[in-house]
Amino acid sequence: MCVKTKNEAVEISQKEVLDRFLEKHMLYCTVCDYNNGDCEIHNTIDEWGVQHQTYEYKKKPYDKDYGPFYRYDPNQCILCGRCVEACQDVEVNETIRIDWESEHPRVICDNDVPINESSYVSCGQCATVCPCNAMMEVNMEGNLGYLTDTEPGSLTAMIDIIKKSEPGYGTLLAASDSEAEIRKEIINKTKSVCTYCGVSCSFEVWTKDREILKVQPSHDSPANKIASCVKGKFSWGHINSDQRLTKPLVRKEGAFHEVEWEEVLQVIANHFTKIKAQYGPDSLSFISSSKATNEESYLMQKLSRQVIGTNNVDNCSRYCQAPATIGLIRTVGIGGDAGGIIDLEKAAMTVLIGTNTAEAHPVIASRMKRAQKLYGQKSHVFDIRKHEMAERADEFYQPKPGTDLAWLSVVTKYIIDNDLYDKAFIDEWVDDYYKSLKPFTMTFAEETTGIPKERLIRFAYEVAKAESVAICWAMGITQQDIGSDSSTAISNLL
Repeated sequence: MCVKTKNEAVEISQKEVLDRFLEKHMLYCTVCDYNNGDCEIHNTIDEWGVQHQTYEYKKKPYDKDYGPFYRYDPNQCILCGRCVEACQDVEVNETIRIDWESEHPRVICDNDVPINESSYVSCGQCATVCPCNAMMEVNMEGNLGYLTDTEPGSLTAMIDIIKKSEPGYGTLLAASDSEAEIRKEIINKTKSVCTYCGVSCSFEVWTKDREILKVQPSHDSPANKIASCVKGKFSWGHINSDQRLTKPLVRKEGAFHEVEWEEVLQVIANHFTKIKAQYGPDSLSFISSSKATNEESYLMQKLSRQVIGTNNVDNCSRYCQAPATIGLIRTVGIGGDAGGIIDLEKAAMTVLIGTNTAEAHPVIASRMKRAQKLYGQKSHVFDIRKHEMAERADEFYQPKPGTDLAWLSVVTKYIIDNDLYDKAFIDEWVDDYYKSLKPFTMTFAEETTGIPKERLIRFAYEVAKAESVAICWAMGITQQDIGSDSSTAISNLL
């Protein structure tokens, strides 16, 4: 079959679709917040050389709907459905849809409730994929151009004047393009990487006068593409908050007082010197944050070891990440996994243990949810909480807190006992492995974990027979007092 995308009939249909879009979207590009943030309506009209509107613009009887981070304007929405597809089948949050049965269709949340009362999770994907200014970040409104902060009444009058003085689109587009060029002088776009979690999503940060207007993912982002979550997309209000400390605080006479950096550094140095002289260098210890850069952590240990003279150096990552590292070193010889994000989407089965991926790593969770919904990926969740990923799972198991090592060992033993394992690999590479599993019986696991042994047997069979399995675990495992052993058991199961 030959599909033609360029002929007279196709162009007539495309022109009709564009005319219908313009029937729903008022053009006032010069004073629009989105001019030209790559507005696809503007760009398409320009590309096609459209000069006049075939169908008169029809205003809908709806007001703008504001959420805490973005707003929806039904009177600018062309009903392309991108936001719906993104919500339903890309992010798989399944919050928004178009009420086609209405006399005046628009995008609605859940059963037609305001954004603030809906189940939306503020991932921001709808605003990212919107081709115009219908779905837009709240911080963008009235802030992007020289004229966009005009009062609504005056703005309407300006739009009317522009439309009367510009009978065709040519003058309008030329004026808006000139205004868009001027905006480039005041809008900076800086590539950055989100540091909220380990997914490392890439973004472009739009700023004006050192204030953030929006955070925009891009197609060339290796980890997230155009996906985002509420943390990376919107959780930057603290950066320009007037509640941020701008100077160090030192407690004097029972209260904090602002001081200059030179003074506070001298205070710290004096305290260190006094404590070291009185109690010795090992009376001091240094703990670095997982949010610190490698360079900052290096400098901290240098201060500790070379200046103070103590090896009392730690990092909070040791508490939550080291058990997984130890478990992997014990089993595969390297403290890191061999899989990538794409493997989580391609796996025939995912097993989540002690992790609420939808809250902790939403961009990864969206890939799992998409694979489950569209491609039939099987999902098994072991957790003490029934969170979103548990609600969506094919099977949810709720072991008693701290008992994961028991069911992991029993499932592994069952797979070996029933000859469902890779015998050649075990014989060649593993010593005395089965001996360590002998104390673990199904009865013991059922009594210890509270999970019926029939369910554990069924899980063992499914995980052994699955074409490919990806297991994810997080702090629900690693922060146990036997987190290293549980991590080892997970790796051994695989």
